[in-house]
Amino acid sequence: MVSVLQTVNSSTSIARRAALALLFAALVSPACAEELSDAALRGKQIYHAGESASGRPITVFVSRGSAPIPAGVLPCSGCHGEDGEGRPEGGVVPSDITWQVLTKEYGHEHDYGRSHPAFDATSIAAAVTHGKDPGGNELDFAMPRYAMHTNDMSDLIAYLRQMADDSDPGIDDDSIRVASLLPASGRRAPDGEAMRRVMTASINDINDAGGIHGRKLELVVIEGGEDPTDSLWKLRDRLGVGDIFAMVGGLGEGMEDELSNLAEELELPMVGPATRLPNPGDGLSRFSFYLLSGLAEQSAILGKSLAAERDINISSLAIVRPQGEPYERAEASLLKEFGEPGDVNPMTIVYQPPYLDIRATVDSLIDGKAEQVLFLGSASQLRRLAAEARSRGIEPDLLLPGVFAGREMFDIDPEYSGRLLVGYSTTPADHTVEGVREFELLHERHELGYQKSASQISAFVAVQVLAEGLKRAGKNLSREKLVDALEGLTDYRSGLMPPISFNHSRRIGALGGYVLSIDATAKRFGEPGDWVAL
Repeated sequence: MVSVLQTVNSSTSIARRAALALLFAALVSPACAEELSDAALRGKQIYHAGESASGRPITVFVSRGSAPIPAGVLPCSGCHGEDGEGRPEGGVVPSDITWQVLTKEYGHEHDYGRSHPAFDATSIAAAVTHGKDPGGNELDFAMPRYAMHTNDMSDLIAYLRQMADDSDPGIDDDSIRVASLLPASGRRAPDGEAMRRVMTASINDINDAGGIHGRKLELVVIEGGEDPTDSLWKLRDRLGVGDIFAMVGGLGEGMEDELSNLAEELELPMVGPATRLPNPGDGLSRFSFYLLSGLAEQSAILGKSLAAERDINISSLAIVRPQGEPYERAEASLLKEFGEPGDVNPMTIVYQPPYLDIRATVDSLIDGKAEQVLFLGSASQLRRLAAEARSRGIEPDLLLPGVFAGREMFDIDPEYSGRLLVGYSTTPADHTVEGVREFELLHERHELGYQKSASQISAFVAVQVLAEGLKRAGKNLSREKLVDALEGLTDYRSGLMPPISFNHSRRIGALGGYVLSIDATAKRFGEPGDWVAL
């Protein structure tokens, strides 16, 4: 079997890095810019943003007699789509305005009786500015009228002529090129290698089955390391080539905000990066799709379970966390389950990682009469905290997000059995017979081991979700269509994770998780409770 893997591991000069950073800020579409004429590039800006490259005003009239508004509020692409084909919405069916359709020799016969000859450059300008078709008929009432300089109109028409050739980066007639950022050195290198092998195998299987709408997937692995900043530069350098359609899988620890911002900057879909801190961004991270909940969501799961199952006084809750925004967000997520911000006021103990003064922390817990403690730190620190607390006469219930779980939590004092609760995004209870069998067959076909199985599952499901999105996006593929398709993904079942759903405001597919207790005597988990949805 021919591998579809390309490996990138090159160093770049500081000067080149700086130049690429400036380049990314200026580019609109890295791969296709060379294919468009200068006029078409200017017209593309008008079509998508409603703005003239010259700075000249472009305005739009929504209805007869209405006041003009900036065209950026209602650009052409808003109704006709980035490909010009139009998408029905709200009972309105925008026309297909691709050049091939507009200029059909035999003209147009519309369903509601209007007919007219083929468009040309002059009649297109008349339609845009005066709302008339080539036969002199009034266009549909939903079609706005635009006012722009004749040079801008010429640029817009130049773009309409070339729109069909203006494909997104990484798409060829027979291939779709996707990338993954994986650690090749440092402590996470074994996870990176396990994910690389699984993604390569999964993609080869997809290609052997005919690909997606006749296109084969090509995987480009971008090798990161221990240093997030260096890894991000390598990623930017490789994306600067302008031939990557989307990102899939990979590890994003320590780079969450930067990766999300990069996806937005380049309008680059990013599907399934594994991270403890997914960054949905309150609707700002439109191109990032995460599979599982992270620290903030696991904290919310614990809070929701605690609020629902136990009659507790919020003043008896203490939160012990490191300093930093991700931990503040986790605290806020838990407290939200108890009421509106400001309505609850638990004790918060903040420390500067990695050092935690165990004795001083227990002093504060005693003074505050804490009965429950959300601990945002390592399992080994929690074990020492629990031992110190019990030696001094208190045994609070302990809550630990799963991202911090480790073997040390099973060594906690047996007196805490059933009272150490861990929030997880997924458990083996999510595995179905069919899902496990498919995963096993992948390993058999490609002679894979099961090392780092959690990372393998993350990579495998990320490829599955991307492939499903590509199938739904259709043959006439674009990044925008992939985003739309993923936003329509509902209750997708991989057989290895909870059902995955996205929508226009939801960017964590399995939004919720489970609460498991620790049996410190038997050194095992208790049975997982029901799924806690957020």
